[in-house]
Parts: sequence; C-alpha cells; structure tokens
Amino acid sequence: MTTTEATAYNYVRRGIAGTRAELARAMGISRPTASAVTDALISSGLLRDGGKGHSAGGRSPTLLVPCPEAFSLIGVDLNSSGRVFGVRINALGDVTGRTGGDAPPHSSEQAAEEILSLWQRLDPEYSALGIGIAFGRDDPDGRAVTKLLRRHLIGKYIHFAERLPAAALSEGFRGSTGTDRDYLFLSLESTLASVVCIGGRPFFGAHGAAGELCRLPFGIAQENEADSLAAECAVMLRNVLAVLDPGAVVISGRFSDMDGEFIRSLKRKLRMFDCRIVAAKFGEFSAARGAALQTHFSI
Repeated sequence: MTTTEATAYNYVRRGIAGTRAELARAMGISRPTASAVTDALISSGLLRDGGKGHSAGGRSPTLLVPCPEAFSLIGVDLNSSGRVFGVRINALGDVTGRTGGDAPPHSSEQAAEEILSLWQRLDPEYSALGIGIAFGRDDPDGRAVTKLLRRHLIGKYIHFAERLPAAALSEGFRGSTGTDRDYLFLSLESTLASVVCIGGRPFFGAHGAAGELCRLPFGIAQENEADSLAAECAVMLRNVLAVLDPGAVVISGRFSDMDGEFIRSLKRKLRMFDCRIVAAKFGEFSAARGAALQTHFSI
C-alpha cells in the first residue's frame, strides 16, 4: 500500500470522506487521482462500493465503505498490577473477541508465553496481521519480549505501545468520546494518571509531560470515597478545563468501580464547564484495543 492509499483508506475509515469527490477535497488531490486510489483500495479488498449517496444535483455519488473483514489484529495489555487482557479487532477497530489471563507476567519469558496463549485463544488459525502490546513502565522489557515472540510469529507485525496513551487513543476512536476529538483521559490505579488528546491523538508536548496532573492524596474515608475523589479531581481539573476546553473527560480504572457515583459527583462539581464526563466504553480492554489500533496505524 502506498502512502497516498494509506491516507485515503484512513480518511474513509474515520468518516472524514465518504465519496471519491470528498476524498479528493480532503486530501487536496485531483478527482482522477482519488478515483485511481480508491479503485486500488477496492481491488485489494480494503474498501467496497456502498451504494448511491444523496445528490445535490446531477449524478448521485457512489459511497465508499470500509470492509470490516479485510483483516484482523490482536491487542494485548500486559497489566502488571492485575489481569492480562487481550482483544481481536477487525479492520474497522470493532472488537470481535476478548479474553483475559489469570495473572500478570513477571518476566520476559512469561510475558511472551502469555501473549502467545492469548493470541491462540483469540485467533486459533493465527490469521491476524500482527499484534499490539501495551506496556507500563514496570512491565517486562519490550525488546526481550519481541526477540522471544519473533521466533513464533514469523511474518507478523509486532508493535509496542505505552499503556495509558493506548487506552486514551482507543476511547477516541469510535469509543466513549463520540464526535469529540479533543478530550482528557483520566485513569485511577495506585495514582491518578492523565493523557491530553487533541484531534483524537495523544498529545505529549515538547518534553513528553503534557497531561500530567499532580498525584491524588490518599487516606480518603472509604464511605465517602467517590465524593472525596471527585472533590480532589475537580480542584485539579478546573484550571485544566479552562485552558484546554476539551469536549469530554473520559474516566477509567478504579473510577469505573464506583457505580456511577463518582461521575455524578464530578459532574456536579464541574457543572460550570461545557464538557461531557463519561466512563471509558471499552473499560479494562481499552489499552489492549488501543495497542491493536496503533499497530494498524503503523503498518
């Protein structure tokens, strides 16, 4: 696939362009070039004709539709603090299978074995193009894991992703953010972590520290944990929301275990901002799906 074809395919897949004419305008190329590119993508099985669209006058345009079954990818989250999660996604990013391991790996050898086990459960025929693996800072060494995996996954793409940005990307791509492309992703595990996303992509800043919030203090009374956490988050978020003006704040991790009370409390405390506060759509599988999506974007 050429660079132009890859760009065109992603424009159609993301809903930026739905016809050859829209593709030509979005990419700044001529209509004959757009037609040639889309014909190549249709021939390769990545796109198909989706019937006739609405006409404002003249001939009705032919809609372009991605083929979900064109290929699949595997995503794995080697979560060192809990279970290991795996997903299989199709060409549209839809989750077509999911599974979880029993315990986190503590060495490169264990990590490689767990990844292969998850792949076999999700894709017994090993037909997926490749795999994305979400790692944290304290997880097994990625280079060592890659070396071990390449012995078994000959010809497959292997991509490593940082867990939190991968989860944030997952929620921005047909996830909980909906049409909002600028959003803040918050996850609470042992500490509070955050990612700023602009245009649907994680934004790291000049020194890789964009989106960092101060650590949440603990020692909060259990009976009022949700409300107390919401109060602490609201204090930190007020200035952030005023500066960034995101369309949504996505919450994940321990926040998701609070039966909605945390979201309701946080909404009340931030009601002066025109910002949606939503739970992560893919929950504990967000990072695994995001790693698979990053693999797709890197191919």
